[in-house]
Amino acid sequence: AVRVGGKRYLAAGPIEPATGAVRLLPPFDPFVLAVADKTSFGPPATTAAVWRRGRWVSAVVLRDGRPIGTWQVTTARSRRVVSEPFATLDPPTKRAIDEQAARIEAYLAAS
Repeated sequence: AVRVGGKRYLAAGPIEPATGAVRLLPPFDPFVLAVADKTSFGPPATTAAVWRRGRWVSAVVLRDGRPIGTWQVTTARSRRVVSEPFATLDPPTKRAIDEQAARIEAYLAAS
């Protein structure tokens, strides 16, 4: 059971802490679009890499809700997920990105 705002909820399984959580968000994700202060969203390279020319919003790699890089799917033929981190990543973060990328690639291969 979990309490949120004084109400009791049941979880479908164990709730793991979000610390270290890595997510690959698609281009134009609402989480990224909702950022009002783009200069404090992440490292200095973030603004230009995420919000590109022509109002394009890149696919973003997040760790703990903060941008750590961008990602994209290669050509329609190979359909591989390639990430470009803003800085050197530790091995657990790299593994988490690879796991998320593998799920996206499996989905693309099935469709």
